[in-house]
Amino acid sequence: MSGSIFLPPSQTRLVTIAAHVDHGKTTLADNLIEANGIISERLAGTIRYLDSDPEEQRRGITIRSSAIGLKHTVTTSNNNKTNETHATASPDRLIHLLDSPGHSDFSLEVTSALAACDGCLLVVDAIEGMCARTHQVFREAYTNQLTPVLVINKLDRMCTDLMLTPTEAYLRLRSLIENVNAAASAMLTSARHQSHSSDDTTTAAATTCPDMQELTVQEQYWTFDPAKGNVVFASALFGWGFTVQSVARSLFRSKLVQMKPVQLRQCLFGDYKFGKDGKLLKWKTASADAPIFAVYALQPIWDIYQGVASAAAAVGLGSSVNNSGNDNGNENNSKSKIKASVPGMDQVLAALQVGATGTTAITTTDEMQAILTKTGANTEDAVLRSILRRYRPLADTVLNTVSDYLPSPQQAAESVRSRVLSLQTPTVVTPEFERIQGAVARCDASAEAPVVAHVCKFIATDRVHIRDPDLPADEESNSSNLILGLARVLCGRLRTDGEYFLMGPKHTQDVTVPKRVVRLYLLMGSTFVRVDEVPAGHLCAVYNLEDIQLKTVTLSDSLHCMPMRGLERGARPLVKVNVEPEDQSETDALERGLVKLSLADAAVEVTATAKGERILACLGELHLEQSILELKTVYCGKEIKLRISDPIVDFGETSKYLLLHHLFSANMDS
Repeated sequence: MSGSIFLPPSQTRLVTIAAHVDHGKTTLADNLIEANGIISERLAGTIRYLDSDPEEQRRGITIRSSAIGLKHTVTTSNNNKTNETHATASPDRLIHLLDSPGHSDFSLEVTSALAACDGCLLVVDAIEGMCARTHQVFREAYTNQLTPVLVINKLDRMCTDLMLTPTEAYLRLRSLIENVNAAASAMLTSARHQSHSSDDTTTAAATTCPDMQELTVQEQYWTFDPAKGNVVFASALFGWGFTVQSVARSLFRSKLVQMKPVQLRQCLFGDYKFGKDGKLLKWKTASADAPIFAVYALQPIWDIYQGVASAAAAVGLGSSVNNSGNDNGNENNSKSKIKASVPGMDQVLAALQVGATGTTAITTTDEMQAILTKTGANTEDAVLRSILRRYRPLADTVLNTVSDYLPSPQQAAESVRSRVLSLQTPTVVTPEFERIQGAVARCDASAEAPVVAHVCKFIATDRVHIRDPDLPADEESNSSNLILGLARVLCGRLRTDGEYFLMGPKHTQDVTVPKRVVRLYLLMGSTFVRVDEVPAGHLCAVYNLEDIQLKTVTLSDSLHCMPMRGLERGARPLVKVNVEPEDQSETDALERGLVKLSLADAAVEVTATAKGERILACLGELHLEQSILELKTVYCGKEIKLRISDPIVDFGETSKYLLLHHLFSANMDS
């Protein structure tokens, strides 16, 4: 695999970001993308790079999940390879990152993203805590056997909005993690009960239920403990973040704490304090002293915010962070700039010497001013971002945690996700099928291995976003839009211009299997770059599948293969409308558009009645509105005018409950 942009499976990670709406998923993704130099530091956290659709930018929410490949060199190791049995000496990683929606109307986009990945960054707002969609995402991630990492975001609001002291913030964070673990424990208890009740059920049902051995393995992943390395404390808006491990290493290197990182990380996030003689003592809530976490992890950040706020007030800019400061209201004074020599920045410089986890040391006023000059930062928010991104860089923290804690595709296929990453069992098991199943279980990326890839969803895009001069034109509809499949290569090497069998989720051995010659693309947000081959353990986009009219499909170079095992697809569409063109001559264009819409959006269902009506069913009002907009402007090949009937909801006892549950979730999301 030398010379290839794709690394071996042991050096690859497949991870998605999932959370309740507006908890900071896309802002977090911006910071990870900026670390690869794809966007500038100024734009990170505000541009929402993976929200490439104009409607996503206008609404301020993610509608479709987007993927991007990121390169990362591991700078540290947590030395707790709980998940990694195929450790590699190379520090290089290729991380495929999927950003998923948070709104309940687009829940199947989350389901598809979870199915394609092995790890999940579960983002929780430090102020709002666990919300309706958070619980649902937890359940789906567990069902898909994903290894989670908890990212507690928006810690800056504890300082700037709630005005909490570091000790009060620690107590609130401790309570939040306890609530998250309680929700995870309840989920595991329910799964254990389900496993017991399914002992006497059919084998088919058992494939979707975890067994007791799997539950035992999953329990270690679904207990969030900062000492284990699966909790990240962050502010995606300002680009800073840290783990207990990273702060412990920094304190040991700087000799502020005479305790080795292995021991310090066990007590750093806990009810402990250091006595006057340096000994570790038990901390009590009523004590006047602060716990270790508040002193070394939070207090320096609080001091930085307060110092920059004082500096902003001193130069006449006013402060949005500390409104109780000397604010003269001259926020638009373009001649006023924050410099490293301004009063208040000395407090910032002192705080930067405690628990710094970044590689850029800021030890003098001149070094601080050089950074502010380089980044062009002179306003309060810009100075905070510029300094905090170097003091405790969020991207390095998250990517190191992903590399250290989450499983590689190889290890996920062998043990962590063995139930999910497997093929359906055929009626007649042949030696060739056993060879293919074994290659999938090993995530065999050798050139001699059979080729199996699973397309979990489809993506609509414009031809201008595809970097492929040889891409064939669509002579039938003359449209600039096309649909690509998002595929995970399970074994072998998928090749451009290779011909593969296509097997739907209900494939059987006695049916004729279609074949397609495909083209492959690396996913880079809204851009797709052609590649010659994609080895096992990686994600890619696949062209020439849009006429198969299947929500998911498995590609293979062997007729003896079987499709991947499917999981429950989640909520069913509840809101239905009848659509028809105002101009009847555009009926054919509408029908082609409906077919493409139902393929690109797994949550959409399109049916035709005996009267010739075309019924479009969606998950909710927002989903329906977005689907109609895309139907008019994207999938029909040209913009057409439609007549839309009033929404229809079929009520029954079950559907009534589902509708009420959906409306409740939507209200919580908004």
